[in-house]
Amino acid sequence: MNLPTGTCHVTGLFIYPVKALRGINLDMTAQRPSPEHDAHQAFDKELLELALDASEQGAWVYDILTDTLKWDQRTYGIFGQPVGTPLSFDRVVQENIHPDDREAVQSAVRSAMD
Repeated sequence: MNLPTGTCHVTGLFIYPVKALRGINLDMTAQRPSPEHDAHQAFDKELLELALDASEQGAWVYDILTDTLKWDQRTYGIFGQPVGTPLSFDRVVQENIHPDDREAVQSAVRSAMD
């Protein structure tokens, strides 16, 4: 992804690595928080926590500009990592994806970012 100098492009890529790689790529550049957004944010967070607890899944965000991952506590538990361990996408792929599947996973993520 090539971005012009001085621009900001925000992309959210959410992948839930429990049994399969599932994700969604959302272009959120044009979205701006509104007062209504703030009013619903706490409720939405509570619903998300309830859904994640019920499904025994974790949530994480991949920052493509810095190649870093931010995981919730559930995701650290799923991957058996101590909470707060610094993580990169490439490291997670190398340590957790079967060698025969690594290229397909990396290709799917690159394709989602294009």
